[in-house]
Amino acid sequence: DAYTLVSNPESVNITGNTYRGVIAGIQSLRQLFPAEIETDKKVSSMSWGIPSVQIQDAPRFGWRGLMLDVSRHFYSKEEVMEFLDLMALYKLNKFHWHLTDNPAWRIESKCYPQLNDPKYCPAARNPGKFYTYDEIRDVIKYAKERGITVIPELDIPGHSQYFLTIFGVQMDDEKGMKILDKLFAEFFAEIPAEDCPYIHIGSDEVRRKMKDAEGFVRYYEQLLAKHNRIPLVWDPGIKPSAT
Repeated sequence: DAYTLVSNPESVNITGNTYRGVIAGIQSLRQLFPAEIETDKKVSSMSWGIPSVQIQDAPRFGWRGLMLDVSRHFYSKEEVMEFLDLMALYKLNKFHWHLTDNPAWRIESKCYPQLNDPKYCPAARNPGKFYTYDEIRDVIKYAKERGITVIPELDIPGHSQYFLTIFGVQMDDEKGMKILDKLFAEFFAEIPAEDCPYIHIGSDEVRRKMKDAEGFVRYYEQLLAKHNRIPLVWDPGIKPSAT
């Protein structure tokens, strides 16, 4: 993601090793603008300039992310996009989208529409609010244009009271896993792997005893791998495989 930015009275040139590098260079160029340009449209008709500079820059860390928890407090698609704009300005490149938790399931569900039924969501937690798959695709595209990878989180098997309330079973029960399998299959069919290579599966704060916690996580690691997805988990949490 390294880039070079050179500006002089005749021209501005940005070169980068990758698309994300060029995007980072554009953000640095924006920071050279007078502050009023970003806040006052009237200034655009006035004469202004930027300094002559030569900047060679590269990130210290390859993974530079922020998490937004929309299960506990819902943000509209437009608000999420504004969040992504701010991330791009600060050259952050990973958007951790915490979509499910105890209060709500914010992903459209065609196979189990009851997951989106407002009657199951606490009144203080924006009942009935969720993202359609069209909206999820829009957010992923918008993020990609800004050099940001979206990492959706489906938090399993902890933080799953909402799931238990609706289906009456724990996620790691045989019936619960069949439901989860269908939910993952629907997500994989709607969101291509090339647009969403990472999926976070939680594994944290499981406050009850499970028969085979590690086996549960291994199963969903393998399921994701079959669909060309890279699983991520919380630390501390149920440990993933060595690979």
